Amino acid sequence: MNCQPSVIKVIFTSLLATAFALPAQAEEPPTQAEEDKKVFRKFHPDGVVEFSDQPTKGSEELKMEELPTYKFAPAVPTPKLTPRPKQKIKPKPGSVGPYTSLTINSPGRNETIRANNGDIEVKFTLVPGLQFYQGHKIEYLLDGKSVLKTDRPQILKNTDRGTHTLVIQVIDKNNKVLIHSDSVSFHVLRFFKPRSKAAPPAPKAPEFDDEYDS
Repeated sequence: MNCQPSVIKVIFTSLLATAFALPAQAEEPPTQAEEDKKVFRKFHPDGVVEFSDQPTKGSEELKMEELPTYKFAPAVPTPKLTPRPKQKIKPKPGSVGPYTSLTINSPGRNETIRANNGDIEVKFTLVPGLQFYQGHKIEYLLDGKSVLKTDRPQILKNTDRGTHTLVIQVIDKNNKVLIHSDSVSFHVLRFFKPRSKAAPPAPKAPEFDDEYDS
């Protein structure tokens, strides 16, 4: 193959121009957004560090790493819950008004209690709680007789020994019974010291008239 030198030189020059032109076309100028992301740092002699988005004399460009981004799934709408209708509690037989139950917890049924001083602690459960702000009170019935009216639990004082029945009821300010408990029987034991029998008095000596002559 016989090629003239001038032809070879033209071909080589064309290849070099193409080789240098390709990288220049591949590099695109930075966009405005990329320019805004650049940060430059400059150290001053007094130790102050200056940061800027514009290059200045003696500054250096910092390489900023892009923060990772996360895509969150759209929130799932919360299903609407249909509220259940409130159940109406049937009042206990013997109740009138807002109360549903009244139960004596202590003393228990047929419980034997030793209390030498006769003090009997009474515990009960009232549902709902006593509405004392409306003038309601607790009334204690011992052996069918009202012995106490109060707005809080109390102690039955000086209860006689033997068997007793207890009923608790709630009354309003007009003494109307709103609810009452079942009757509870219990037994009280108390120490008893029998009295000592005193000796009968000595008979008096008969009195005689001074003028009596035998």
